[in-house]
Amino acid sequence: MSEEKYLQSIINDSNSFKCLKLKCSISDNIMHFSDIKSFGSISTDVSASSAELITEKEKQAQILFPTSMANKSIEDLQLTEIRQFKVPCNDGITGHTLCPNGDMVFVDFRDGKRLLIVDSTGSLKREISFPNTMPYDVTSIDNGTLAVTTWADTDIHVVDINSGTITAHISGGFCGGITRRGNTLICCVLSNEIKTVDLRDNAVSAFIPMVPINRQTYVTASSDKIYVTHPNNNTVTCYKMNGDQEWQYLDSSMVKLPLGITVDKHNNVMATSTNIVCGICEAQHITKCADHWCPECDEGLCNHCEKHHSISKGTQKHGVIPTEDYKKLPPDILSIGHHCQEHEKKFQNYCPHHEKLCCPSCISTEHRKCVGFLDLDEIIKTSKTSVLIQYLEKSYKDIATNINNIIIDRKGNLAKIREQRHGFHTEIKQVRVKINTHLDKLEQQIISDLLSEERKIETQIETLLNQLSEKIATVHDLQNNIVAIKNHASDLQTFLARKRLEECAMSEEKYLQSIMNDSNSLKCVKLKCSISDNIMNILDIKSFGSISTDVNPSTVVLTLRKEKQAQILHQTIIANKSIENLQVTKIRQFKVPCKSGITGFTFCPNGDMVFVDYNDGRRLLIMDSMGNFRREISLPSIQPYDVTSIDENTVAVTTWLKNGIHVVDINSGTIKACISGNFCGGITRRGNTLICCVLSNEITTVDLRDNAVSALIPEVPIYRETYVTTSSDKIFVTHYTNNTVTCYKMNGDKEWLYHNQSMVNKPLGIYVDKYNNVYVSSFGNHSVVLISPDGKKVRKILGKEDGIVSPYCVHYNQNQNNLLVTCFHGNAFLIQHFIDS
Repeated sequence: MSEEKYLQSIINDSNSFKCLKLKCSISDNIMHFSDIKSFGSISTDVSASSAELITEKEKQAQILFPTSMANKSIEDLQLTEIRQFKVPCNDGITGHTLCPNGDMVFVDFRDGKRLLIVDSTGSLKREISFPNTMPYDVTSIDNGTLAVTTWADTDIHVVDINSGTITAHISGGFCGGITRRGNTLICCVLSNEIKTVDLRDNAVSAFIPMVPINRQTYVTASSDKIYVTHPNNNTVTCYKMNGDQEWQYLDSSMVKLPLGITVDKHNNVMATSTNIVCGICEAQHITKCADHWCPECDEGLCNHCEKHHSISKGTQKHGVIPTEDYKKLPPDILSIGHHCQEHEKKFQNYCPHHEKLCCPSCISTEHRKCVGFLDLDEIIKTSKTSVLIQYLEKSYKDIATNINNIIIDRKGNLAKIREQRHGFHTEIKQVRVKINTHLDKLEQQIISDLLSEERKIETQIETLLNQLSEKIATVHDLQNNIVAIKNHASDLQTFLARKRLEECAMSEEKYLQSIMNDSNSLKCVKLKCSISDNIMNILDIKSFGSISTDVNPSTVVLTLRKEKQAQILHQTIIANKSIENLQVTKIRQFKVPCKSGITGFTFCPNGDMVFVDYNDGRRLLIMDSMGNFRREISLPSIQPYDVTSIDENTVAVTTWLKNGIHVVDINSGTIKACISGNFCGGITRRGNTLICCVLSNEITTVDLRDNAVSALIPEVPIYRETYVTTSSDKIFVTHYTNNTVTCYKMNGDKEWLYHNQSMVNKPLGIYVDKYNNVYVSSFGNHSVVLISPDGKKVRKILGKEDGIVSPYCVHYNQNQNNLLVTCFHGNAFLIQHFIDS
């Protein structure tokens, strides 16, 4: 049920069980880059990274690089027992740790659900209760704090020893063993790996993958190694810190079902092994491994002792099994013994009041005021073949299927997320490529414009410079001519040359003046580059886009047992009460408006009553809890005979001739389903299971989840007017023509048969109360009789003098503690029922 609660919590969680989709929206600013028509220079502001590197501190490194010590030979090891003491556990010890102050902390597993703090002398100091979880292993963090793993909820709980409170929960799928090195917890994980937890921030990190793990795996660490036990494989394995396997020990003659493990300062590994020794040999101070286990004697047997055990009159019928099969049982089952530890006597009875096994001494002491003890041999005979085991097998199969469906669904969702992430990553890259391509194009364009403008200005200036070079050469020639004339020409020559030289000078000056007058020739030209505003606004874009999650309902379908269905699996055994103490009082009498006769009846969960109007009636009559008629459901195509409620809206109806079971919606009046089979007569329900009579002389079941029909009890005398009911692990059947009421075990064995026509004549309807007393309508005697749970005592509780004529149906309402008796012609009697203690 705890596993189903976990699955139900997943379904109820609004986030855990949704189908997630990634959504990627590219920023409009990013998408509008293609609208930018020009580019400029882009500078990058480079600043120091704000990222901080987290380095291993010196203490944390101790787990990886502790000081190595010289190994010592295990042959030299000497062991001396200092002290032996008893830890007062309720169930069994599965974990233990030493505190720095010398105190010891033990885990009392399963029913214990607590930590036991014991001082260094072995005396109990106090306990810490865990009512809401099941602790499994423990390790000390400091004098005041512990880390505890659990069996079911896969969390690590950090516990304050002094206050007994849980100060932190660390999630991570943890199980089994746990140990500590410095500020680091080393833990087993159900996903087959070893993980670490940093106690400074509770950060969980993967450590060693691919390590075979089960819920009873323990772990320890020393030097640069990790050591792991695996009870199912009978192995002890040593791993390096990088995950490589250093060695593995496998020898079941030495190590069987290894559990706890630790390492001493010399790196010697010590592991607990649950070798079973022969109890008979041990009593003779001989240590010999057992090859067999006797659950009756609660001890192991070697091959030699098993031979004597099997032929001894007192033990030859004991169900001896091989020790290998015995060790396959889980620890909580192994802890269940056949003998009382307090009185050292064999359990013989079961106390329904306290729900405990009792030996003869228990009955005369702490259970001396209890009544209604059940014989243990009788109630356990059908334990393996009972409906309970079958339903548990089906239930766990459904749970495993549900978990696998969830795993497949979540893995599928994860695969889709990865696929979506890859698609969006590609889309982002493509957008980036388009932006880069566009920006490259704009960059090339503006650089081309820059070069073109430079060449244009360069051509203009170089043309002017070429002209000025020619002019300066001419001017130099004229200057040389003046010098030569001054030095060597005659006065006449000088006079005539002066005029020509003046004209040349005026011509050059006129050229220079033309340059000065030109608005462009002598201007200082500067290149200008104006960066586009759109380009400059790139730096204002704060994101490339946005990533979000779209949540849709999951498509996975789970098969969960409803709470009411669980009733068939977890019925409380209630002590039987003497039928002599039964008191009945008539509360109400009313008339059912039938046309033909009432042959079937059921209570609905809301208190309404549904009656079958047989033969010419061919209908269901719905009446409220006060006996007022509400409505009818006509069934002209079938001839209904008996009815049982499935839920507030649905009933199952058997028929007289067509032999099918019809599932009817009582709100709409429609037949929702027809279950084929050779069904007849009476029908009842337990949880999601219908229990029905079949004309081929057997009792069958119908699983309402898939309408699967299964044989339950063969070779049962069946008549069309046979009725059936069930309680605890029994089936009760009436037979109209044989005048019998029969009780069957679930394996088909007949428990008892009552046949006394003076008390039971033409029995029809049958029902069982919470004390396992059986109510039967005796049609031929016009009475209702009560049969004791063992079928030995019978008492008439209602008769013709009470108005009972031709009683057909009886139905006991567990919630109201009322009995309703319906006669064939429609007279109904509601009876108050109670038993004096």
